[in-house]
Amino acid sequence: GPQQASAEVAPMQLPQAVVLTGNVAPRLTWRQSMAFDIGNQVLGGDSTSRLFQEVREKRGLVYSVHSFRSGYSDAGMFGVYAGTMPDKADKTIEVIQEVLADVATHGITDDEVARAKGQLRGASVLESEDPASRMSRLGEAEVLSGHLLSLDDVVEEIENVTSDDIAAVAALLLKQPQTLTVVGPYEADRTFDTEGPQ
Repeated sequence: GPQQASAEVAPMQLPQAVVLTGNVAPRLTWRQSMAFDIGNQVLGGDSTSRLFQEVREKRGLVYSVHSFRSGYSDAGMFGVYAGTMPDKADKTIEVIQEVLADVATHGITDDEVARAKGQLRGASVLESEDPASRMSRLGEAEVLSGHLLSLDDVVEEIENVTSDDIAAVAALLLKQPQTLTVVGPYEADRTFDTEGPQ
């Protein structure tokens, strides 16, 4: 049946609170997977990403924050991880949800897409120097696309992804009910809307 939104707190005596928000993700095609990688670079891939800029740079709420996807043969998970001080967990969750809602609703800009493609092209070329990374990337390509792709093919596939492709994957992954988990010394002082943007 449809996934239910939920929120759960696991109190533990830790020096920081770990915030994990996520949802079940359907299996993606190779094209969708490439679109996700580009969009995710913008959303929460590195220090230039929206999540890092909004949650850490502008507000100093977290030590680290990133978004990710884990994929399996039939389904997977999309999530955001953040490590924060316990008294900043509420605000951290609020800002993460604002960023996700903004991307789900408005997508990302052409400039962001171009920059992310450049970063992924660079990463693909660097990965080609590392046999393990290369086998992993090419293995994923073969599983998802049904045929073996060369590095040139992968770079071309990155180029072919459009803003519409990215917006479609964002809508697919971000407009799902989220499961919110906070691990650490944390007392929730409000309830969170985990239904996701409708």
